[in-house]
Amino acid sequence: MDKKLLRKQIIEKRKQLPEERKMVASKKVIGKLSEDEHFLKADYIGLFHPGKGEMNLIELMTLYPDKIF
Repeated sequence: MDKKLLRKQIIEKRKQLPEERKMVASKKVIGKLSEDEHFLKADYIGLFHPGKGEMNLIELMTLYPDKIF
């Protein structure tokens, strides 16, 4: 299986996940990051705008207004 086809299949599966499950996953990731020493010490954080059913981590911008996203 080539990479392009695999990526397409994964995106389709992710789009089919219930919104509630994506919200729970986002909260878990945000919780883990909030405990991570490297994240907490960092001034600059790379963040993406969610698309194609990706989890939403935009809440980090509100939780950590002192960081540059």
